[in-house]
Amino acid sequence: MSNLNRLAKMKRILAVGLGPFVTEALQNSYGDKWRERARFPASVQKVGPLDTHALLYVIQSEWRDVFSDLMPIAARSAANAAQDGRNAEAHAIENIDDHRTLRALSGATDLIQLIGVSKEAGVLAKLRDVQVAEMTKDATSNDKNFRDSLVTSTATIPSSLPTSKLEVIQNTKPETKSSMKPSFNPHFELKIGKAYYNQGFINVGVSFAKYFGNHNTSIEIYLGNYENSVSGHVNRTANSNGTPRIMGGVSVRDWIQKNTRIGDYIGVEILSQKEICLKSLR
Repeated sequence: MSNLNRLAKMKRILAVGLGPFVTEALQNSYGDKWRERARFPASVQKVGPLDTHALLYVIQSEWRDVFSDLMPIAARSAANAAQDGRNAEAHAIENIDDHRTLRALSGATDLIQLIGVSKEAGVLAKLRDVQVAEMTKDATSNDKNFRDSLVTSTATIPSSLPTSKLEVIQNTKPETKSSMKPSFNPHFELKIGKAYYNQGFINVGVSFAKYFGNHNTSIEIYLGNYENSVSGHVNRTANSNGTPRIMGGVSVRDWIQKNTRIGDYIGVEILSQKEICLKSLR
């Protein structure tokens, strides 16, 4: 099964699993006019069941007013990861990256588990586990092929090359794609205050400081998705406790002002020591 098909199946399962829970929560908060009062995407249907996009969107847009009392904060990040996978599936032209697919499947599984829908959670968990197994198999196969090619190529190495050098070449283990990024990346949420809104930087808390490099390390900052990025750097002297401040400048400031209001939250996903992705949670 392709990643595109997996995400399409995830989308269908989420609609079934989330629909009753989200609808009941909105009805309890807003009454019979919940469709008019809740903040939905412009594409939402006036009648009938909510689609996956609307369900995931409204969990985030109505988090503080409706869902924060019903689910742990982890559910919000899980919904964001699942929404990214839904968007990738809806707009995909070519096949979707393995890691992006796994993030979405992991988020969808976590979200359904957190609301206690065991049947759909089991199906999603199986999709996720198959994805992990295939990625692990591919990484192992690629590593073996690489090592085999190095062993074969030693026939062309001059005999004067010391044996120790041959051993180094033959035992070299390449950094595979799966080792460069975790399957489900560390992430946190950040409340937008006046400084963040006006100055184009974000602070990283103590719990996540270990994931970032030293002072002045360059960092790539993806804005809203995994395609558009700007360059920034880590500042470890701005905060008195040495925790990182990610300096993104005008581009990050403009993105924050376009996608949030003061008091909103954004998601910060740590892709690697030198890459993060900022996501709107509105």
